Amino acid sequence: MKEKLKLFENATFLWGGREYVVKNTKIIDLKASIFTDRQTFVKYESELDSFLNEIKFIYKSVSTESDVVNEKELQRQEVVQEIKEQGIAIVQSVYHAEIMDANNRAIRISDKLEDVFNELSSGEFDEKKYKKAEAMVKLSNAIVSNEMTRFKYLTLK
Repeated sequence: MKEKLKLFENATFLWGGREYVVKNTKIIDLKASIFTDRQTFVKYESELDSFLNEIKFIYKSVSTESDVVNEKELQRQEVVQEIKEQGIAIVQSVYHAEIMDANNRAIRISDKLEDVFNELSSGEFDEKKYKKAEAMVKLSNAIVSNEMTRFKYLTLK
């Protein structure tokens, strides 16, 4: 990870159509921290591989650092090539599937609760249906609470 992080020292790179000037780099808690003029990137080593694949080092100075920056870009390309040769898949984590599952579950629960509500509002009210509705509401509240916790966790990733 240290070698990959050294590529970022005193560098300027393009990512997502924006230019970032690296101010400092550190390894903190087994994560690479890249401090730039715009934002701080914190990546695990596997995420750093993916990140290296997505960026491009550029030259943005009037001094004679052109050779240094060009060397960094060549080193970055070599690192990316080594990663590809090792057969390591460079893929960004996508949490779309987890969110879609939660959404489908929420729709299903909402439909069931609405069915019970319609039964109760139709006038066919008895103790058994009331207890069923009460249990469903308690369970749905627990599921919503659980899903909110999972969502908050996903937003932290």
